[in-house]
Amino acid sequence: MHLTRFQIRNLRAIGSIDLDLREADGRPRRRQVVVGANGAGKSTLLDALVHWFSRFDAAIWRSGGRALVPSDVRINPADQALGPNERLPIGEIELSFELTKGDPEWLALSGQTSDRTGDFKEVIGSESFGALPQAENSIFSSDFSVVRAWMNFADRAPPCVFLPASRGVLSLAEYVSVHGLTSFDRMAGSLSRNASRFESLGALLAIAFNSKDHDALENKRARRMWKALERIDDMPKPMFVRGLEIYFRCKDNAIVPLRSLSQGQLALLLMFAEIALRQPDGGIILIDEIEQHLHPRWQRLVMEALTALSPSSQFIVTTQSPIFAAANPDDLVHLGDWSNHGA
Repeated sequence: MHLTRFQIRNLRAIGSIDLDLREADGRPRRRQVVVGANGAGKSTLLDALVHWFSRFDAAIWRSGGRALVPSDVRINPADQALGPNERLPIGEIELSFELTKGDPEWLALSGQTSDRTGDFKEVIGSESFGALPQAENSIFSSDFSVVRAWMNFADRAPPCVFLPASRGVLSLAEYVSVHGLTSFDRMAGSLSRNASRFESLGALLAIAFNSKDHDALENKRARRMWKALERIDDMPKPMFVRGLEIYFRCKDNAIVPLRSLSQGQLALLLMFAEIALRQPDGGIILIDEIEQHLHPRWQRLVMEALTALSPSSQFIVTTQSPIFAAANPDDLVHLGDWSNHGA
């Protein structure tokens, strides 16, 4: 699933935006970099997408998928004079997408013989139904069951992975359960803001690196991650594992454990490991403030490395960094007056 258009009205800082996410030939754009100053609505845009995707799977909802609520609806100056019996404004999310999976399983489930498009509209506020607003949907003139089926086949690949601005850096958990390491659910937690979702990543990478089963999916995903990271200059190389900790060779040939890497190196590892192990093939990857902890040189390289890691995914990322924005000029979407903030 790739987005082709995304509209938001009356949510938090956003009065109205309409993003066309298509190339000149009509295909969905694979990379979208949303730039803007603090308060422009970058995180709101991602939260609206997280809200929409959270509705489709109980594992996502229970593990922290976030819903927008009526208090997130923007109150405009003209609305402040409304009387007690007058309807308050509503927030709206509209999106259009293209089903790009193309797998035989999906085609069989949907009854279609080719990729199709769909349109959804959601209302938040006085017309909402609790925390899960009801949506008007027109995909195949059916209900959400078709989309749910698509999102749940084939190893439960998540349709969307969200990396919030509060994600931090990769670290070694003081305690990781055996169950957590042997039953990693690619769907559960994929949209959560809870930092606990990242606790087992370091141990999972160590197990994959040390495994003799080269055909296991997790090992293939991890190897793809290390290959993509080779595009980042001076990124330490994994060498061996002790316990559940990977040791790395740095550019001066020193050998150091994962816990001794820099914040920038650990930030990259968390971002790449989360995407590699969940691997939303043909899905959407949302990253808030992608430039966190990264040296300017790495900011210029990270987008190409991420695309190499997951070439079939659609990336929608936000940034406040003029350096990152300048490195991706063809992918920019401006929120607010970005020209007055250094780019």
